[in-house]
Amino acid sequence: MKQRADREGAARAGSAGGAAALRARVAAGARRAFGWQVAALGLGFLVHLALARWLGAAGYGVYAYVLAWTALLSVPSSLGLPLLIVRYVPEYTEGAEWGRLRGLVRWAWRVSAGAAFGAVVAAVPVAWVLVPEVYRLPLLAGLVLIPLNVGVRLAAGWLRAVHRVGRSYALAALRHAAVLALAAAGVLAGTLTAGTAVVLTAAAALLVLLGHIPLLRRTLPPAARQAPAVYEGRRWLRVAGPLLLVGGFVLLLGQTDVVVVGWMVGPDAAGPYRAAAHVASLVALVPVAVGAAADPAVVRLSARGDRRALQHLVSTAVRWAFLAALAVGAALAAGGGLVLRLYGPDFPAAQPMLAVLAAGEVVYAGVGVAAGLLNLTGHHRVGMTIFGAAALLNLGLNVGGVWLFGAFGAALATAVALGLASVALWYAARRRTGVDASIIYSLAVRPDGGVRPSDP
Repeated sequence: MKQRADREGAARAGSAGGAAALRARVAAGARRAFGWQVAALGLGFLVHLALARWLGAAGYGVYAYVLAWTALLSVPSSLGLPLLIVRYVPEYTEGAEWGRLRGLVRWAWRVSAGAAFGAVVAAVPVAWVLVPEVYRLPLLAGLVLIPLNVGVRLAAGWLRAVHRVGRSYALAALRHAAVLALAAAGVLAGTLTAGTAVVLTAAAALLVLLGHIPLLRRTLPPAARQAPAVYEGRRWLRVAGPLLLVGGFVLLLGQTDVVVVGWMVGPDAAGPYRAAAHVASLVALVPVAVGAAADPAVVRLSARGDRRALQHLVSTAVRWAFLAALAVGAALAAGGGLVLRLYGPDFPAAQPMLAVLAAGEVVYAGVGVAAGLLNLTGHHRVGMTIFGAAALLNLGLNVGGVWLFGAFGAALATAVALGLASVALWYAARRRTGVDASIIYSLAVRPDGGVRPSDP
């Protein structure tokens, strides 16, 4: 009996030690991701501030409209493969399934490239016929962003999966820096318009993607390079389909409002609204970094069946994410107008929209890890259903809200849809995985890794 107790104690200690190591890796990854994300957001703000001033409110509205559409079209073209890589690479690495790992990487790049170029060909006649004339030529030029966005998304997914979370955000920072430099050159040459700004954004994405190819090759484990590739395309597609829809619905939640405002009100309103949405994204700075760092660890702990360690990891991540989001959200609600003033004299009027959008982001941060729990533990179809319903609700609310209240109605609709999605994700994750991803529960978790006495 004593030997059995010793073995069980050693097993618990080993599990605790492994879980602690994973939490330490998540914390280190989150810190690196946060640093690069700060750099990316800072450079992103400089890009949007500069373009708003150089192009004016209307020109910037055209640019924002084109970027929103190309971002939306990039999601189906990626086929959910960036999330699929995050889902399976840690699992294959944990099980030393090197042939499947190599096959997945090759298959993902080939399939997504074909889908992206197919999307460009299909989008050209649709854009020519249906898009208003003021947006038409810039959007046609911007379609080249679709395959480039897909390539950057795949690269970022791979870097997250191999615990290079900071480098995954470095892609965005370097891309913004390149856009800023190229746009400044366009101003000096006197050729910067909304259309040329779109083309320069595509050129920046190409430069960054080409520059990261050597790193992507180096981070493939040596054992995977030597193993014969094993392809399981049907299995991967069955999982990638729901993940694709999850990514698409999430993007719809974030871009529908800009598109609806630009369509129903016009570019003069779309520019300030896009600026407000961009500033509100500061609330998600830490939550996104924490989630990206935690995802591979969630996969590993779930594969081991260690629910106790998984609960503590999730609760820790939720605390970090929510408290940071609350602090930033409160600051923006109080002084966001000063930030919007940097964009130009037409932009501070978007302060009420900024406050509402920031509030929605704070609510989502309180349960945001629940989405990763569902997507990465085999319950991706549940997440797909929730985000799909939220995206449809968001579209309907945006159309009605803009019709009734103008651009402010879009902000209100987006915040409501995001809040309802947050509640649904929390409930589904708790029911399906047995892990509570809410901020309320996380505050009751003991610092030593234990949970509330009422838990098993």
